[in-house]
Amino acid sequence: MKISYQEFKDAINTLELIGLETKRQVKLKYLKLSKIYHPDTINGNNNKFQQLNQAYKIVEEYMNNYKFQFSKEEFEKQYPFSMKKDGSWSLW
Repeated sequence: MKISYQEFKDAINTLELIGLETKRQVKLKYLKLSKIYHPDTINGNNNKFQQLNQAYKIVEEYMNNYKFQFSKEEFEKQYPFSMKKDGSWSLW
C-alpha cells in the first residue's frame, strides 16, 4: 500500500494524534473514537466511522513498515563518513 503524505496527514488529523503516540496508544485512540462514531450508537455517524477505519489502516500500515532503529552496519552503509577517528558517531 503506497501512502501519500496528504493521506497520512489526513489520517493523523482524523485520529486526533499528535505524532508521539506508540502503537498501543494509537490503537486505544482509534477504539475510543470508533465507539463514539459507531453507526449502532445513539449519536453514531457512518461516514465518520468509515473515515476512522481508513485512517487507522493508513497509520497502522505506516507504523508497521517504518524502521525505527538501525543496526550499526545499516547506519554505516547509509552514512559512511559518520564515524569519527576516536570511534564515536556523528552526522555533523
